Amino acid sequence: MTLSLAAALLIAAPATAREIHIPDEFRPAAPGAVRIAGRLGKKLDLCVANRLLAQNLEDVIAPYRAKTETGVTDWRCEYWGKWFTSLALADAYRSTPTTRAKRDEGAKALIATAADDGYLGTRLPDHRLEGWDVWGRKYALLGLITYLLCPPDLRRFPDPRACLIA
Repeated sequence: MTLSLAAALLIAAPATAREIHIPDEFRPAAPGAVRIAGRLGKKLDLCVANRLLAQNLEDVIAPYRAKTETGVTDWRCEYWGKWFTSLALADAYRSTPTTRAKRDEGAKALIATAADDGYLGTRLPDHRLEGWDVWGRKYALLGLITYLLCPPDLRRFPDPRACLIA
């Protein structure tokens, strides 16, 4: 009897079942909507205050202005990009007037160092693509891309020529 009832349900199930389409409703939380609390949150806040905002911009921009690097041990080109990417993401996490001002100042300062041909790096012209040049340019571009894509204000580059840098 139990077996007959189970068989009847299995046979009838396809006839009565309906395919229900449920749209994917997953949406990631908006930047700034999530706050990390506790010990980890405090450490994150300390990193923003004591590392990202405390960074002297001239120290990380100077190699881009000078464009004097030639050797295989010249990797100062990566410092701006790593610092700036972190700052842009920190601003998206918890935007304040201070993080926004530092972020905008950093982007404008880097873009102002672009050579006439669009080169955005730290090397002398005869030493481009040598040593750490591609590595450093990658970090600079990652920083600028993060700046462009991170809300909250859907900012644009201060100089549209920056998009031509490759």
